[in-house]
Amino acid sequence: MKSLITVSAVQQACALDRESNFNTSLALIDEAAAQGADLVVLPELHLDPYFCQSQTPDFFALAQPIPGSTTDILSEVA
Repeated sequence: MKSLITVSAVQQACALDRESNFNTSLALIDEAAAQGADLVVLPELHLDPYFCQSQTPDFFALAQPIPGSTTDILSEVA
């Protein structure tokens, strides 16, 4: 086991297009890994725009199931 790990924190702007946001996340994961990251940390809301300024029930539909297709792909990338 390595005694030191390299951690990369990803920051990205998100639009209303979830697929585009996810593809950006995957590209940034690849970039961080290519630069030697052992662990890549994504923003908590990397798939959708930040909406937490107020509680809006309409946004509840944006929730992702765990496990689900998103976590399956992220598990493969890891």
